This record gives sequence, structure tokens and C-alpha cells, in this order.
Amino acid sequence: MSRRRSLASIVLFIAAALIFAASESDAANIGGNIDSASLLALASRQFANLTAAERAVLEYTDVKNVARTGDWAVCGTSPNVADASNDPKNAASWDHQRDVRALLVRWLAVDPEAAHRVDPSGLRILGARITGALDLKDAHLSFPLVLRNCSIPERMDFTAASFPRLDLNGCYTGEIEAHSLNVDSDLQIGNGFHAAGEVSFWGAKIGSDLNASNGHFIHSKVESQPVGAQWKQALIAFSSSIGGNVWVCCGFESDGDVSLSRSKIAGDVYAFGGRFINPDNLALDGSRSQINGSVFFAGFPPLNGPVVNGLGDFSAAILSNGVLVFNGVRFEGARGESHGLYAFGSLVAGVVWANNILENGATLNLRDVVAQGFYDDERSWPEPGSLMIDGFTYPDFGGSGRFFAEPPSDAKSRLKWLELQPKFHSQPYRQLAKVLASRGDDAGAEQVLIAMEDRRYASAGLGERIFGGFLKTTIGYGHRPLLTIFWSFAVVMIGWVIVTLAKKAGVMRQTWPENSPQPSDQAYEPLHPFLYSLDVFLPFVNLHQEHYWWPNPDSRGVAKIFGYEVPWLGSFTRYFLWSQIVAGWVLSAILLAGVTGLIRRD
Repeated sequence: MSRRRSLASIVLFIAAALIFAASESDAANIGGNIDSASLLALASRQFANLTAAERAVLEYTDVKNVARTGDWAVCGTSPNVADASNDPKNAASWDHQRDVRALLVRWLAVDPEAAHRVDPSGLRILGARITGALDLKDAHLSFPLVLRNCSIPERMDFTAASFPRLDLNGCYTGEIEAHSLNVDSDLQIGNGFHAAGEVSFWGAKIGSDLNASNGHFIHSKVESQPVGAQWKQALIAFSSSIGGNVWVCCGFESDGDVSLSRSKIAGDVYAFGGRFINPDNLALDGSRSQINGSVFFAGFPPLNGPVVNGLGDFSAAILSNGVLVFNGVRFEGARGESHGLYAFGSLVAGVVWANNILENGATLNLRDVVAQGFYDDERSWPEPGSLMIDGFTYPDFGGSGRFFAEPPSDAKSRLKWLELQPKFHSQPYRQLAKVLASRGDDAGAEQVLIAMEDRRYASAGLGERIFGGFLKTTIGYGHRPLLTIFWSFAVVMIGWVIVTLAKKAGVMRQTWPENSPQPSDQAYEPLHPFLYSLDVFLPFVNLHQEHYWWPNPDSRGVAKIFGYEVPWLGSFTRYFLWSQIVAGWVLSAILLAGVTGLIRRD
């Protein structure tokens, strides 16, 4: 009996050992035999009921998976990124097995035991639905995070996180908060990326490009940040540092403000074919930014020109090595709304403004811009009253060559340009005159300066307008001082005719000595009408004609001219001579002031 009991005990012990071994094997082999140190094994202890997508992610990401193939952890049915089955706009129809928990992604990023098992190529997930809020705030990843064509409907938080690279190309997401984000290389949010709310990289540091090509952004219906809510911000890179280029082109769309304000950009800003829509508000804000390269708002086939509905603002921006290029841009907006381009106070290497369409009074504001080069064309000029260029300085009109025709550079065309300002400012006229003079067009420069004074006196009172008209007629406001010689000659010649007629009519009398001598006593100085007119007109010259002769105001006579008898009055002659004396003093003073530059205001 005891032997039977001992045998039974041994059998029971062996059976229990086998059962225990089997249970251990099952725990470590969910769906197959795997290494107990693998990511899948570690995750199985943390997360129950792993989906097929989660298992694919864990297996692909495992650094020890030497059998890994392809570029992605494929969570759908196709490894082809362009396959329709991987389009996240259809994520509502995806099977539950394509779900990847946000907590699992976070665990892979921050759990030390898991993170050191992640392959250096990083998390590369294709076509997954990320469930739950992805919170990587303050996380410091040692590997790239690449979520391609994923559906991520809940808000992501990358505040103060750091990544070697962050790629969300093609994803459909909710809001993204990434204040003070740090990315060592590229930040990719394009290639069909769609955000359902504000995407903020406020104060981010991006080592290379910020690429939002063919990205789609919209401001949040309820703004997450009270500061700036009035601007309806959709994509924010305010006060960011970007080590490469910014790409907001090639199908880019924003419903709300795109803010690059106060950012530092080492490369260029490309906006080929982009759409920036924020009516009566900021559509693109590059104010106070420092851009080492250029800003290209342009359309090149097959891309259409960019569309800006709202304000493009580059005020106080610094592009000391780059050019503001706006070529083929349509500035949309309703009349009375704020729309157009503001660049006042910016410092740029050049401005190109060509082939643009400015609808319904769109504004071009280049006030106080300092440019090393300037090109525009007449078709891109705004409506009258919508051009602000007071303080705009530029050395010349340029841009002719392969891409652009010769800009309008004659005085007549440029005066039409200046007349588009809402009110008179003298600086744009002086600047234009300076440019024309540097081109050798002195006559054009003079024409511009005279037009400046015309505009100045046109807005003055009646007395000033009369005085201005006199200055323009006599010396061209001081820019044509030799006109005074013409008017002086005209006055002298008229005086010659008047004195000649007065002599023939006998209304000129002898005036020296006080009691005129008898003809028999001595000869008297003869009257020479031309010399008499000169003597009266010239204030500093004495030809002694006026000393000997003066009209008798009480006499009258008849002068014969070409056989006609003309009645003549001594009083009329006297009044004319008085006027001639005054004209001589006035014209002489004006000539002196014009020659010395006292009247000229430039």
C-alpha cells in the first residue's frame, strides 16, 4: 500500500511540474515561441490583449529582430505608403486590430528597459490608429519617432520633449502642443498631414528643416492658448529656431494664422502654391523674424501661385542676405477687410513684387523698409490709397533678365506709382528723384521734385497755393532757377515796348535838373526805351535813364504803330514802371535764392 502511495505521489509531482512548465511557456509564447527578453515579451507583461498592430510594432522595433524586413511596422494590409488602405481619412472603417495604444508608444519611449531595446532607426509605424492621448511631455527619446499615415485623433503633448527626428507625415491628428520641443534634425508634418486643431511648436528648436509641404492645418474652435487666440492660429512656430528651411508649399493649406513671428531661420521659406486663409486677420505672420535666406511666395508650373486671404506680415523682419519674393500671388479679401502685405520696417537684401493680383483694395505696405534692391511691375500695383511707401529706401529698380522684364523706371510711370499713396509724403518723391538721378535721368529727377511740390501745395491753403503757383511758374520751386532769366527778359522786353509807345505819345518828361534847362543852354540826355526798361528793372544797376526821364501822369497823347493811332496815358505808363521796379526786385531775389538753394526743399 505504501509503495502505491509513493508511486502516486511521484506521478502527481511530475504532473505538477509539467503543468507549471507549460504555463511558463504559454506566458512567454503568446502566439508563438519568443525570447523572454524581447520587446514583445516585456510588453505582454505590461499590456493585456495586444492587437495585431501592436505586436507588429513591437516585433519590428525590437533591436534583436534580425529577421526584420521593409521600412515600416505595417499595421494594415499593405506596406505601400501610397496604398489606399493606408489613408487615415478612412480610419473610421479600420479594424480594431490596427489600434496601437498611446500608452504603449509612451512606454517604448520612456521605460528604460524597453527604450534600450528599440532599434536605432526608431519607432516606424505605418497605418495605425493611435488610441488615447499621446503624452510625451518632457520625454527625451534617443531614437526617431516616425508615425506615417496614422490616425491620431486625440491631443498630443510634446512639451519640452526631445527627438533625434520627428516625422508625422500623412497623419490625421488632433491638436498638438509642443512648446519648447527639441528636434535634432527634421520635423516633418506634411505629405497629406491633416490637423483638426492648433499645432504649436512655440519656442521649438529644430536642427534642420520644418517641412509642412502639402500639410493641412486649421485653428482650434476653442483656442487652447488665451494668448494669440484673436489671431486664430493654426500652425505656430513663434520664437522658434530652425536650422534649415521652412516648407509651407506644394499643396499646403491653413485655415488660420501660420506664425513664424520672432523665429530664427537659417535657410529659406518656401511657399510655392500654398494657401493661407484667415480673412480679416493674420494669415502668415513672419514679423520680427530673422531669416538668413529668402522668402519665396511664388507660383511655378505645375504649381499655381500662392493665395493669401488676410494679411501677410513681415514687418520688422530681417533678411540681410535674402530677398522677399512675391511673384504670382493672389491677395484675396473682401473690401474693407485687412488683407495684403505688411513689411514695414524690415531690412532685406531685395524686394521682388511681380505678377501679383491685389483684390478689393489689398494693401502693399513697405513703410520704412530698407532694401538693397527693388523690382516691381505695374500690374502688381495696388489700388489708389492702398500703397504705403513712406520711408522706403532702395538704390535702384532692377530685376531684368531671364525671369523678369524691365520694371517701369521712367519718371512718368513712377509718379503714377507715388500717386497711389493715401496721403502726401515727401520722402518717396525724394527717394525716387535720387534713384532717377543715379541712373543719369536728371530731367526725370527734376520732374519728380516739381511734382512733389505740386502735391505739397495742392493740400495747402489758398494763400500758399497762390504763392506755390508763383514759385512754380518763376523758378520751378527752386529746381529750375534759370526760369527767372526768361521771365526777367520778358518783363524787360515788355517795358521796352511800353516806353517806346510812351515816347511816341509824348507823355515822357524831362526830370533833371529840377527845372529843366532850355534847349539852347545845353544838350539833354536822350531817351533810349530799351536802356530805360533795363534801368527800371535792374535794382542794382544805374544806367541814368530813369534819372532823366519819367512819365507825366497828367499827360496823354497818341502813338502811331504800323499806321495805327493808339491813344496813350502817362498815368498808365507810370503804373507799369512801378510794377516793373517791383518785379525787378522780386525776380532778382528769387533768382538769387534759387541759385543758392534757399528755396529748394530737397
